[in-house]
Amino acid sequence: MKNLLTITFVLIITFCQAQTTKFEIDDNTTYTEVTEPATPILPMNEYYQGIGNLVKYPKQAKEDGIVGKVFIEFVVNKKGKVTDAKVIKGIGAGCDEIALEAVKNAGDWNPGKLNGKIVKQKMVIPINFAL
Repeated sequence: MKNLLTITFVLIITFCQAQTTKFEIDDNTTYTEVTEPATPILPMNEYYQGIGNLVKYPKQAKEDGIVGKVFIEFVVNKKGKVTDAKVIKGIGAGCDEIALEAVKNAGDWNPGKLNGKIVKQKMVIPINFAL
């Protein structure tokens, strides 16, 4: 029984070491999980305030009482620029387009890092529309 526990322990340690082994980082890959996430150059509260200033509630959405969150997916490239932005969940009535443009124009980011190396990172940000 003691040998079985020792073998099990050795297998668990070996498995954990295999899982934490560093892997080669591909320059062309866009990562969703990184060791140091991308962050806006501005503090987060100022970044969201800037987005708030860029978002103008569409007239049609106001008239129709449209509220909710628009989720924008984008990539922060190695230079900290927002690229490949798209709506992944919208609410319509012009809100999706307004949110997309706001994220595209809200400013640059500090790029994400994976094991100390700057990489492209895919992000998702919600933009809230409330009356």
